[in-house]
Amino acid sequence: MGELRYQVERKFGAAEFKRSRTRSRAPHILTTSSDRDHVHRYAGGKGRNLYELSRHGLQPVDGGQSFAVPGWAAIGSDVFSDVVAELRPGAQVAGSETTDSKETGTPARLRETILRLDLSASTLAQIDAAYAHVGGGAVAVRSSANQEDGANLSYAGQFDTCLNVVGVEAVRDAVLQCWASAYSDRAVQYRLAHGIGVDDVDMAVVIQQMVPAQTAGVLFTAHPTTGAPDRFLLSAVYGLGEGLVSGHVDADTLTLDADTGDVLEVAIGEKSERFDPAAGPDEGGGIEPTDVDPGLRDAQALTPAQVSELHRVGQLVTNHFGAPQDIEWAFTADALHLLQSRPITTDFVTGSNRSENCTQGDLLEDVQLWDNSNLIESFNGITSPLTYTVAKEIYFRAYRSYAKSLGVRSAQLRQIDAWMPDMLGEFHGRIYYQLLHRYRMLRLAPLYRLTRRVLEVALGVSEPMPDEILDRLHPFTFTSNRQRYLRRGRSAAIFARRYLTNDREISAFSERFYASYRKFDQLNYERMNSEAIFATFRLMEEELVDSWGPTMIGDDSVLITVGLIHLLTQRWLPQAPAWLIYSAVTPGAEVESAGPAEAIRALAAYLRAHGELAQLVSTTPPKQVYERLVAGDYPEFFGMFNDYVRDYGYRSTDELKLEVADLREDPTVLLPMLRNALNEPPARSSANDPDAYLDAHLHGPRRYLYNRLRRKGSHLLANRERLRFCRTRAFGLAKRMCRAMGRDLAARGILESWDDIFYLEFNELRSYFDGILPAEKLPGLIAERRARSVDDAKLIAPPRFETRGKPPNYTWRHVDDIDPHAEQVSELRGVASCPGVVEGVAVVAQTPEDANGGILISYRTDPGWIAALANATALLVERGSPLTHVCVVARELGIPTIVQIPGLTERIRTGSRLRIDGATGVIQILTEPEQPVKEATSALDDVDGEAAS
Repeated sequence: MGELRYQVERKFGAAEFKRSRTRSRAPHILTTSSDRDHVHRYAGGKGRNLYELSRHGLQPVDGGQSFAVPGWAAIGSDVFSDVVAELRPGAQVAGSETTDSKETGTPARLRETILRLDLSASTLAQIDAAYAHVGGGAVAVRSSANQEDGANLSYAGQFDTCLNVVGVEAVRDAVLQCWASAYSDRAVQYRLAHGIGVDDVDMAVVIQQMVPAQTAGVLFTAHPTTGAPDRFLLSAVYGLGEGLVSGHVDADTLTLDADTGDVLEVAIGEKSERFDPAAGPDEGGGIEPTDVDPGLRDAQALTPAQVSELHRVGQLVTNHFGAPQDIEWAFTADALHLLQSRPITTDFVTGSNRSENCTQGDLLEDVQLWDNSNLIESFNGITSPLTYTVAKEIYFRAYRSYAKSLGVRSAQLRQIDAWMPDMLGEFHGRIYYQLLHRYRMLRLAPLYRLTRRVLEVALGVSEPMPDEILDRLHPFTFTSNRQRYLRRGRSAAIFARRYLTNDREISAFSERFYASYRKFDQLNYERMNSEAIFATFRLMEEELVDSWGPTMIGDDSVLITVGLIHLLTQRWLPQAPAWLIYSAVTPGAEVESAGPAEAIRALAAYLRAHGELAQLVSTTPPKQVYERLVAGDYPEFFGMFNDYVRDYGYRSTDELKLEVADLREDPTVLLPMLRNALNEPPARSSANDPDAYLDAHLHGPRRYLYNRLRRKGSHLLANRERLRFCRTRAFGLAKRMCRAMGRDLAARGILESWDDIFYLEFNELRSYFDGILPAEKLPGLIAERRARSVDDAKLIAPPRFETRGKPPNYTWRHVDDIDPHAEQVSELRGVASCPGVVEGVAVVAQTPEDANGGILISYRTDPGWIAALANATALLVERGSPLTHVCVVARELGIPTIVQIPGLTERIRTGSRLRIDGATGVIQILTEPEQPVKEATSALDDVDGEAAS
């Protein structure tokens, strides 16, 4: 453990390895020289944007006039969080006239109390240090909430800004005013209107040098109404920009050509007043209006040279951030100053002037499309807040790393950062893809028109997206067609190289992964405190997750290869059966994912050869059998049993859900699967052999090319399955760490029960360990979410639905709405995945342990079901696709398989006799069971029943 401990201590500090309530704290004062991660976490929206604007230095080109970003410092949001935590019910409020807990906790009372606070000496010192950092004198004190000035919400006008603040005392008061504005009526209503909680606000405060502007205004580097990227919109007034943003002054408005800077339209405002800093300290700071000379009111506020300079700088800033910007600027006598830059957040309406290369402009107006077709394999049913938030962060980091590996530049990566965090969404405890974002990511790879259709098959979606929508989805924008073509060419070249060298890259990745995995797997987390475990978790995340992105090229490579085989099959083999495409590409007999099924068969064979032991497993409760094994009654078998748990213990049902125990934690789950596998495995039919079909129908160069693609597809699938095992083991480590953290926190009285940890979000754990979120707040969050999960389980989760507006507007059915007298049918149809004709008895299973030979039927599967294939005669899955992991392995094992069968688990019960044809996708119900069988299940049991943890 020594080397790993050294790495954690070096990365996160030795204090993380001490059992202590003391946390490492982020710097309270954030500046241009601060760590980027701290700025992005604690400096709020304005602070983040100022950091990016000033830190990376936008240098003038072609001899153009330079510009300046006025000096600034930010008081971190952690200071605000500490202050508000002290004001919550139960805390003594310094400087407050009341300690009534109900009153203190309301937004209005919080606002009043903050304004009257007597701040601690340490907090005052932080404010004074920030003021000194910018040089003292006249400053602007601006709110900088975490969500403010983002790509989706601007919070424009919701929080306070104090201009021309002079002196230490005035700056302290202005900071309190900014903090208090977090709970103003308008800010609270704004959050509620956008589906954001009243308390969901982290407020930093930016202190920035005051600029004595001669002219000031705003530059939009795309038209803010239409979203047209070929137009800039420039507004200007005399004096400070406050006259413009407050609406007191009628500004000049110029429309510029985005490429050339030519002025296309001019509207001269009246400009009868201007706002300037008040006279000085004797006047108490602030700003004041004065009359504009009548001769200047109808004149353009900006000279042609200034307009040209703003256009040039607007292009620089847009290229730097990689997206259209809303820029606040000011001219003094001798320089251009950039005060702020933020993404344009307007939801552009559909229109003829919309750019075909738009990204954030809502292609479906206000619609978001959510689909769980692929995710249900990994995150079925109610999923805990911890699992969801960990998965959301991992998906973001992995996809971003994937984009970076394809040569996407920093400016475009920043655009991806604007929407990628919303790739996953959570509704009533269920996880969904934002499907439009998934298509956007797919566009990074070549052959988009081909792969997007194969993706729909891979995801198992029931409703293909219209071409007119898919053609207009892009992950980011460019300022010119030349930029776009260069990016496409660069990414295509990188993709082609990695497509050809996939075997080598996956082997190298696997070697690195398992070297890191073994290091983390050998630790005894039960002997570590939760601070040390969380620090180790963060190190594991960096080592394992951030290097994952490039391997995701393999997923898109599978889509391309399968798509090409599909096209060749259509052209050269128009009469080919539906099963050929998927049966023609298998990962090979050595595929790692088939290991659990083969190992189960070997264990079952050993049992059949030892009758007494087989009898024990068949007739004795699993817990008692396991106790006998531990006691040493059957050492040889127990050794084989433990080998299985060691090698495949993380591969279990719901293996990616942190709250669900795996075999390493509960090995007894393996015993029911062994009991069900005791029957001799069924003989596999080879009647539908892809090689035999191709021998009869395809020859010469065409056959050679077809086989080359088949071999490539097989290698890619095998590599994908290797990576899935890596993912399984990484999540298995995360399960161990989370359980150990929960037990430590419960032992210290911070959690009531160790499994309470699953009702916390990952960012809340991080905030707790960083000392930002007080321990006293955790029980309330946990109790609320436990209660909510009970209500969520009573709702029916649709496979796909739309949301509109903010907060999202949608409705779900209640379980009581199900019609028990739905029409009964004698035949069902699905998607053929593996050929073969089987007649037998249906076994409807909720978990792999329920599988007991026969025709295995499930609403959905995940890799944990592979062990249940050991003695199944056929596999029917209501939700899924031919490219899911279980279906890939089923084909390798020769098990006839049909997927995407609407109504399967509502119509068929255990004991029904069926005839299935895996080549055509037809299921005939020959007979019904004589009596209702208790084990029968339905989609509702699996999707909407218990919160599986």
